[in-house]
Amino acid sequence: MGSDTEAEKSIQKEKKKVISLAPIAKPLAGKKLQKKTFKLIQKAAGKKCLKRGVKEVVKSIKRGQKGICVIAGNISPIDVITHLPILCEEAGVPYLYVPSKEDLAQAGSTKRPTCCVLVMLKPAKGDLSAEDLEKLKTDYEQVADDVKELASDQPPGPPPSKVLDSDSITTLEVGSGTGNVIRLPGGMEESRESPPAEHGFYMPAEWEPHAQTWIGWPERQDNWRHNALPAQRVFVDVAKAISMFEPVTVCASPAQWENARKQLPEDIRVVEMSMNDSWFRDSGPTFVVRKRPLNITSIKRNIAGIDWNFNAWGGAKDGCYSDWTHDLLVSKKILAVERIPRFQHSMILEGGSIHVDGEGTCLATEECLLNKNLNPFCISLTFESINFDPLAGDDDTNGHVDNMCCFAKPGVVLLSWTDDETDPQYERSVEALSVFSNSVDARGRKIEVIKLHVPGPLYMTEEEASGIVQEGEAKPRIAGTRLAASYVNFYIANGGVIVPRFGDAKRDEEAIRVISETYPHHSVVVGIENAREIVLAGGNIHCITQQQPAEPSSVADNGH
Repeated sequence: MGSDTEAEKSIQKEKKKVISLAPIAKPLAGKKLQKKTFKLIQKAAGKKCLKRGVKEVVKSIKRGQKGICVIAGNISPIDVITHLPILCEEAGVPYLYVPSKEDLAQAGSTKRPTCCVLVMLKPAKGDLSAEDLEKLKTDYEQVADDVKELASDQPPGPPPSKVLDSDSITTLEVGSGTGNVIRLPGGMEESRESPPAEHGFYMPAEWEPHAQTWIGWPERQDNWRHNALPAQRVFVDVAKAISMFEPVTVCASPAQWENARKQLPEDIRVVEMSMNDSWFRDSGPTFVVRKRPLNITSIKRNIAGIDWNFNAWGGAKDGCYSDWTHDLLVSKKILAVERIPRFQHSMILEGGSIHVDGEGTCLATEECLLNKNLNPFCISLTFESINFDPLAGDDDTNGHVDNMCCFAKPGVVLLSWTDDETDPQYERSVEALSVFSNSVDARGRKIEVIKLHVPGPLYMTEEEASGIVQEGEAKPRIAGTRLAASYVNFYIANGGVIVPRFGDAKRDEEAIRVISETYPHHSVVVGIENAREIVLAGGNIHCITQQQPAEPSSVADNGH
């Protein structure tokens, strides 16, 4: 009887292992190959020929190291490892999955569960003896051959150029449920939750009431000049300005928490949170709200957050930095801190790539949302969207819309503009104006355009570039590069608007005037001096902030 019980426990244990596997865990090693692989990992660990963890593995592969990548199949959230197979394939590195991160850690002689390892034939320092190299190479080649054979047995996925039929499509509704849909191949949907719109949620406009603002704290020496000290001073100014109108929470890494706490006023909350960089518009959640709970849903809160996938604006090949594992958890942590329900989705979507009016219309640049580095399987946009080319100089984000234009209110758009016909921005602005002139929004209104002249143009100087550590993991910042400076990249708070100043006296004052006239119900427009410090790293005030809407408590229905 006892043996039967033990057998049942063993069976249940095996079932749990299978159930916990990520859907992308292919090719998955069988028991014999697992045994060979773990034996190889043990030998490699003993000879210092093993890299452990996502950060070290990604760094090694990007630097041209060859080896066999072994990935744990029971990682959660799945986003931590989704970029690894693509990176391996691009670099010609064979890879396979094993079921357990715990078993992978044990084989690699570490107590902490391990996401992945890279087995190499050369140690980080020095060389192996001829005898040790031959022994390791024998096991290595056996596993490599088995992996190759295993991979060849996997059914191929649809080629990127193939148009998928409607039966292979699933949808995620972003807005009010009246047509705001992004279409993806069904296999890419990880979350089993129904779309937020089915629970009555919609994405509110940014001028609707806020509960608070979230901001990250900059520190990367390879993206922010002079150890991020000048940028930190500007972040403090932005946080102070917003705190005049609504509560502010600043998130700082363990190494920077005390520094941030000292620089910020006491009325600004500082939370310890790891991140790869401080662009919370893109790594933070998209908040959605509803006016009342629905009887058909188990979610009782009237606010929720969408936790999109994120790959540092382009992934291992074209992203702004090679390791974004901490950024992948920012949305989850923010929602956990506030105890807000979370909808997880595997599509890569950054907050700066869309702008909504709260009534069913979304602004986006097609270059960004359909970029192959972000969503290679995204074949069409079917929501009520208005698409055009991005701002000149905005290369980091593949063309975020929040530098090009934004809604001022339903039916009215602020558009980055220049009268200089020799400026590359001129053609883009004229084209966008033409698009708006021939478009209507989701409610059938014609779009009114308010022109907001860009500064400069502005370029990174030699002195500014020299203050950045160019040998780091981030995208190099090169002198002479045009800066993506735009006054449209402002932040709307409860009763105030926070606007960047770039040192272009004429355009700075013009922007303050135009925005003040555009938002007459916001009593104060605050200009942030030295906003150039943020632009040097690739973004602006809107990019570093994320609004958390006020949670509706009324039972009245406003039509959403």
